Amino acid sequence: MPRIQLIRRFSFEAAHLLPYHKGDCRHVHGHSYRLEVQINGPVQAEHSGPESGMVMDLKRLKDLVHKSIIAPCDHALLLPDFLPELQLEAARLFTTKILILPFSPTAENLVRWMAWQLQAQLPAGVELAGLVLWETAQAGVRWLPDGNV
Repeated sequence: MPRIQLIRRFSFEAAHLLPYHKGDCRHVHGHSYRLEVQINGPVQAEHSGPESGMVMDLKRLKDLVHKSIIAPCDHALLLPDFLPELQLEAARLFTTKILILPFSPTAENLVRWMAWQLQAQLPAGVELAGLVLWETAQAGVRWLPDGNV
């Protein structure tokens, strides 16, 4: 059965720091992130239910991505959990929306985390085909399953 790829774009604003970076990225700074989500699946049979003729309702995909990624990240400060407690306390003084992550919040780590968040929630028969996370208009990272880049 032929498979179709759906593509949906999202955007969010977030700040982060890269504690081990030798340059300016070790300081708190922000990005206007853009995320492209690509899913593959078969087209549902006609008259089979609310998603007949679709791989997945794009509204359903939008809601899933929003709940899993956009809501926690948008206008948040993304920090690694290994920062010294003093730095975490200082961050809490100037913002209340902090997402503590178990890794340094590089674009590479963020896109892997996003893939992990989404893969477990897709309906049967639908697979995550790829993600592209743009940190700036010129720089982004691509995640593909099984490391196929």
